[in-house]
Amino acid sequence: MPTEQPKPANTRLALDANSKMHVLVRRIGVSEAHATHAVELGDMNALLMARNAGGFARSAEALGLMYGTSDVPSSRKMDAAALRKTLGKRLASPDLTGLLRECYFDPFSQIGDASWAFEQTGRPGKAPTARAAEALDLLADEGFIRDDYEYIIEPVHDWLVLRNLMSISLRILANSRVAAAEGTMGNVLTATGFRRIEPRSDAAKGALDGKPAYVIPVAYNPFFSRPLIDLTWNDQDIWPFYCRISEVDQGKAEKLLGVVGVKHLVGAKGVRFITSVQADKAKASLGLKKEADSPEKTWLYLALIADESGQEATANTFLRAMDGVFGTREIACGGERGAELHAPSHPTNLPEAMWALAWEHPNRYLMSCKRCGRVQFSYMLGGETAFCSPGCRSAHSKAHRSET
Repeated sequence: MPTEQPKPANTRLALDANSKMHVLVRRIGVSEAHATHAVELGDMNALLMARNAGGFARSAEALGLMYGTSDVPSSRKMDAAALRKTLGKRLASPDLTGLLRECYFDPFSQIGDASWAFEQTGRPGKAPTARAAEALDLLADEGFIRDDYEYIIEPVHDWLVLRNLMSISLRILANSRVAAAEGTMGNVLTATGFRRIEPRSDAAKGALDGKPAYVIPVAYNPFFSRPLIDLTWNDQDIWPFYCRISEVDQGKAEKLLGVVGVKHLVGAKGVRFITSVQADKAKASLGLKKEADSPEKTWLYLALIADESGQEATANTFLRAMDGVFGTREIACGGERGAELHAPSHPTNLPEAMWALAWEHPNRYLMSCKRCGRVQFSYMLGGETAFCSPGCRSAHSKAHRSET
């Protein structure tokens, strides 16, 4: 029998009827509402290493609220009485099928020769997801709602976009250090898991301005959780964090692929968020879309327009764009440990604090597991390691035993 993990004390899961997606319901005390944002190394690693909904919920609770209560819209914060009124109406018990669809954790690995084909490394299993859905069901925990607390609703999808963006960024940095030592910086993006594509269809050319790009999955596409005809569609209901960090060109009509439009990172038109341009156009329906006939059609992709100077330049453009959103440092993936260290930042929210930890770590290094690809911070004491766990080390040794 698997070892049962303790459930978070102040976080529960629910299905939000407004967004048709899952949310974290966070119970907070008055003192927590004004806490300064800081990220502990172990909590960051727990989020980066999360492999299922239960581990993800525990790590999200340990890290704290994504934004301070003053930055959370009134529709997402309530007292105990208001929360009780939502039960069975706006908030329902978790849906196992939907939760499995939403829980896409970076890293992904490429499959075959298809431009958009990837598979998730260590995709969450049905059994642990079912256990988490049952253990963390808001509606099944009568003692969770208490009059002396406030409650904040955070979209699970937002947290996964944040986690995956951070994971991808940190893997680029971790792999750049290896590549710099080996003289292979020209392959730093493909070593991280990106795939270079040449746009061929009209939709792909429109999404990428007709230019080649490096793409990687970053999140589940909410298009597949909602009716095609849905007058209540509102990006802010699903991923307010994503809406904060992305934008469309001013004055241009949003190009729609699926339902989620083509956006780019704030201030960086070369860093795009696009849906699979191979996705079939669904017929108008008031029912939910059928599951796509291939996994790549259910994902939102991060696409980096290729710099003519090569992968290192493209990677640096992406990292600097991320820093423009979350920090204030001039950074690069040149491979030299500590070279990216500059004046410390002063985070005003959790995403900024997570990004600051990534760049202000003189006594730590980043490690991308040689087997599973997951990235985490490690202390340099005792020397560097190539594996995230004894299990990955053992599995890699077993798979390559014949080579020794």
